[in-house]
Amino acid sequence: FAAGVFAFARDLPPLRWPEKDASNESVLLGFAAVALNTLIYAAPLSVMADVVRTRSVEAMPLSLTLGVAACSSTWAAYAIVLSPPDVFILVPNLSGVVLSLAQAALYLRFCRPSVAPTDSLLAHHGEESNTRTEGDQKHPAVS
Repeated sequence: FAAGVFAFARDLPPLRWPEKDASNESVLLGFAAVALNTLIYAAPLSVMADVVRTRSVEAMPLSLTLGVAACSSTWAAYAIVLSPPDVFILVPNLSGVVLSLAQAALYLRFCRPSVAPTDSLLAHHGEESNTRTEGDQKHPAVS
């Protein structure tokens, strides 16, 4: 059944599938690469679940999310500009684009800006509020 579906799908014009005379090994390697790359892009799903549960993005670095988005979108664009588009490059990288956009959306939703302590907060905790620190030097607080 799967061989019949693949044979039918291989003749679809909009995507580049392996050549009809391609070896079984190269086709198998292509599908393995698609599966493994998709799994790599899907690996942060557990972290995304933690972000939603804890409402904190501490476990999800923004730089990694942006890097994945840049890399996967570049490869997806490359696959699209090929004539016809290459399915073995397009599928895993399109999933990478979608998943990195979902991560970025979570980051925007749950990222809290860092808040500097105010004088009233310091006074509440019994600390001095008449000085402020810049680097290693103390300066009088500006009134």
